[in-house]
Amino acid sequence: MNVGDELFGRYRLVRWIARGGMGTVWEAEDLALAQRVALKHVRFGELPPEQVEETRARTLREAKMAAQLRGHPHVVAVYDVIESDGDVWLVLEYLPSANLADLLTAGRPVSLAEIARIGAAVADALAAAHARGIVHRDIKPTNILIGSDGRTVKLTDFGISHALDEQPITRVNVVSGTPSYMAREVARGEESSPASDVFSLGATLYRALEGSPPFGDDTNPNRLLLRVATGPINPPTAHTPLTGLVMRLLEFDPSTRPDAATARDQLHAFATRVSAATQPSPAARPDPAGRFGDPRPPWAPVTKPARPLRRRRLLLAGAATVVVLAVAAGLVVTMPTLFGRGGNGPLVGVPPMPETVGAITMSGDPRAADPCALIDPAWLRQFGEPAIIARNSYVLNSCRAIISTREGDVLLDMTFGRPVSSVSSLKGEARRIGSLTVVHQSVQAGDFRPYCSNVLVLADRTQIVVEVYGPKGYAMCPVTEVGTAVAVNALARNGIVYRPGRTAEWRISSYDACGIVDPALLATVPGLDPQVRYPGFGNWSCTWGKNDKGRTKAHVSFRLDDARPGSYGDATTIAGRRAWTKLVPGDNNPQKCIAIAVLRPAATATSATELVQANVDGPLPPAELCARATDLTSALVAKTS
Repeated sequence: MNVGDELFGRYRLVRWIARGGMGTVWEAEDLALAQRVALKHVRFGELPPEQVEETRARTLREAKMAAQLRGHPHVVAVYDVIESDGDVWLVLEYLPSANLADLLTAGRPVSLAEIARIGAAVADALAAAHARGIVHRDIKPTNILIGSDGRTVKLTDFGISHALDEQPITRVNVVSGTPSYMAREVARGEESSPASDVFSLGATLYRALEGSPPFGDDTNPNRLLLRVATGPINPPTAHTPLTGLVMRLLEFDPSTRPDAATARDQLHAFATRVSAATQPSPAARPDPAGRFGDPRPPWAPVTKPARPLRRRRLLLAGAATVVVLAVAAGLVVTMPTLFGRGGNGPLVGVPPMPETVGAITMSGDPRAADPCALIDPAWLRQFGEPAIIARNSYVLNSCRAIISTREGDVLLDMTFGRPVSSVSSLKGEARRIGSLTVVHQSVQAGDFRPYCSNVLVLADRTQIVVEVYGPKGYAMCPVTEVGTAVAVNALARNGIVYRPGRTAEWRISSYDACGIVDPALLATVPGLDPQVRYPGFGNWSCTWGKNDKGRTKAHVSFRLDDARPGSYGDATTIAGRRAWTKLVPGDNNPQKCIAIAVLRPAATATSATELVQANVDGPLPPAELCARATDLTSALVAKTS
């Protein structure tokens, strides 16, 4: 076939648009209606005989699937299907366009608003398809067409799609789709679903932001498929304001991904806000991509070699976008939120704070309060691969996210604390969001290593401490800001979430630290006022004595350790248990002695060792400090055994 040929007494070939292994797409003129169409010629002659009927049926089904969506503004319409000499011709809507892959490799900038707008259009097409029981199964940049006007977005190629109520034609043990953009469950052999289409959309948008797909590129499809099925997503490096939303589409658990309609609404809202806040009038801004009168389409060839989007450009554009957007939309976002406290770290995608938060208090059982409900791993994926555990290494009232990064593990702890006497007693920059106060405390020295922390103060002055620890030189504060914003939004939506029995697996969780110690024993400590006591959160710890410099104080607590406890000091035995004692500098006194004993060793490699601990500090001789601490620890062992 050549340009100028007439087919089926109606269509004249104008030019070929694309050529693949099984066929060709032509631009043609419909002589009957005097309009341009696209003719997709699918040939089957070179296929093995056992595949011909399957492939022909799949092609015909493409027409059937897409025909149900005819008229949708973001789906390429199918006008007709013609069988000729064993081949199939599809008569399609003609759209002067280039696919998204061409646009992304053309070396021209693509704004965050445009990426979100394209994503919203594709999500809208998917929402319509899913509502009809249709799964596309091959969302990727080459199947997304961008019109020459720079605004039209259409989804094409339903060639391997299938209706949910039909038997799939795809052969057994053959995975359909493109591995680079495939959902993990599909790579593992599970059936495609609307949720897997959403993942593929997220992978496509990730490619637009990062310059490569979530699992990278590999010329070996089997190796790439194995990585998709088992490996982590590459941590994003272009930490844009859109990154967090895209990472939500890439949840490994299909049940936690938003549906296509929700993704459409969120992407559309993002694009609308960014466009309204950042776009000057067409006459006032540069027009390198030809949107306003330049005859060059946005994918016109450039003299430099094709390359992925430059990450630095995206970072700078993202910074300006968020700052202006925050002002225009009235969002509570500040420069410290974007760059971390004191400039500690790169720009990150931070969820916008709510305009107000109601009067939230610790109204339920503190021991059932779930700090894990305040952590969202989707927002943490911009830093690495997160894993959530129901506690941190030491306390019962905390939840920990361990984020695997190239630099090493980063730890985010979300910890409930007892009410503070006043917000002013906390060091840091405080700001109010309704009845909630956020105190930014920046980088702290810490007893063992630096950390970056913020404190949320509820209406009853209950504290929620957000702390992040990282490898040496790691920018911790951006992670803290993201964790803080996620927690504030969770509180605004749900308040404190209570899960009865949350700590039931640890026997020490049932004890009252203030009530378990005999007051007579406390009275034997010189200079201690046992009548003054401060219970810790959940009564899992208790402190006696006035909090004045030079005063004697005692403290007991129940603790956990991830595995077999290491050396906490000088090894000894207390009440027949493995134990340690250690003299350390005190906070307000010259020194203190810590005594720790194993109450119950870890039953398995993944369970926790239960510990009891007592501290005594004050102006006492070191030997007496340690003797008193040992006596308290021995009493705790006796009462809890």
